Formats: sequence, structure tokens, C-alpha cells
Amino acid sequence: MATPQPQKIISKTVARKNRERQERKDRILEVTRALFAEKGVSNLTMQDIADANEYSIGTLYLYFRSKDDI
Repeated sequence: MATPQPQKIISKTVARKNRERQERKDRILEVTRALFAEKGVSNLTMQDIADANEYSIGTLYLYFRSKDDI
């Protein structure tokens, strides 16, 4: 049995990381939409959004620069 080539391993890792990143972003958007509907956009902070998603504020800012970007 041949061993996997390093390039194929790297490609799979990159693909998995990209998929996981998109899944996190989608989850943030889904939870935030529910918060917006419940409390209104002006009544929420980025910290509220981070808390509801169970992410740190820093993680939230990796995906969105501001509440307006969400």
C-alpha cells in the first residue's frame, strides 16, 4: 500500500480547515439572526453575540469586523 503524498495530506487539511471555518461563520450568523429578531440590532453588542455563540470576542472579530458586517 502506498503512503499518502504530503501534498494530498496538506490539501485535505486545508480543505477541512476551510470547511470548519465556514461552519463556524454559518453558526455565528444563525445564532446572531435569532438574537437580532429577539432583541433588535441596536440592543446587541459584539460581546452579546460572542457570548451567545460561546466564542471569545477575539474569535468573533476573526470572522466579522463589526456588528454591521454581520
